[in-house]
Amino acid sequence: MTNTLLKHFPKDNEPKLEVTIHNSFPLLERRIDTFLRHGRPNFEVLREQYGDAVYINKGIPELEWQEELLALADFEASLSRMKGDNVLRLNGYGTDSFTVQAQRKKKVESNGLIETVIYGFTRAHSVDGKDTLLFGERGGGAGGLGRILTIPGGSVPLSINGQNGHLLPQYDPIKEGVYTEAEEEAAIHRDDVAEVRCIGAWKQETDSGAVSNCFVYVIDLKDDVPIEVIQRRHENSMWMYTWAKDNTRSDDTNKEIIARRILREALKGGVSFIAPDCWENKNVIPVPDDPDALRQRVCDMPLHGMCGATVLYALHQFGQREYEQFMDIPVFKEGLTRVVERFL
Repeated sequence: MTNTLLKHFPKDNEPKLEVTIHNSFPLLERRIDTFLRHGRPNFEVLREQYGDAVYINKGIPELEWQEELLALADFEASLSRMKGDNVLRLNGYGTDSFTVQAQRKKKVESNGLIETVIYGFTRAHSVDGKDTLLFGERGGGAGGLGRILTIPGGSVPLSINGQNGHLLPQYDPIKEGVYTEAEEEAAIHRDDVAEVRCIGAWKQETDSGAVSNCFVYVIDLKDDVPIEVIQRRHENSMWMYTWAKDNTRSDDTNKEIIARRILREALKGGVSFIAPDCWENKNVIPVPDDPDALRQRVCDMPLHGMCGATVLYALHQFGQREYEQFMDIPVFKEGLTRVVERFL
């Protein structure tokens, strides 16, 4: 897996993202009569077409990953065209989670349209000035069991906004995806957040198991939201999830379906600070926001697709000298977690 660093946005120089959304699915339109239904992905047909390439809970609609996602055309060219106004202008199209899985399994060509992924380094502040980062240890309900990932982290949905469900022509669904993932994974709400900043972009290349265009964000929590509060919300959500599974008399599949449903219904019913996707991370791990602690964590525990994000964060937060030391870590120099530079 090659993780290619493409852009770093220095402190106090966050770009403004303008994403022009095109309400179409180019990878599916070659067979519009079957792959699309009323202009949206036909997941039943795609499941049959892709076969075993659809691998996340295939054939269980309540657990399958069925989602419309954002794909960016000419990603690297768009980064290269950034001008002095510091606006990153992007063209967004639709793709879908079944096609993304098929791309990961090399069953479908990307044709330049791959999923867009965000990695958010959530940071809590303390009165002694020792900040803390928040990571998740992946659980059995998500890929990468036992590996760590940023919270938030995940694919960017193709957001439907505006009147009567029409897509807004210019909108930033990527930053919106940061907020959405943070709330779903760890019950981090907008009111908890002081600032969200885009600090860089990178790409998981075609030799990757999850080829994607990636953005890195820093999410600063408000001073009155310590890391322990977020940990407690995740723990409470996991307690509800585990309780539901333990008290359901059925097979494992139905237990999982019911447990996830109870989480969603509790959130809709007004239960505060429930993370409906808490099961993606079995633990929430605090890590001191200093280079030595982050390097140690990288060496001690395998990363889950966030190698490029980690190195970009080191460059942004700790500076060039520390960045070079991160790039010299063996895990970032070879094999599935190799990181290379091609800054635009």
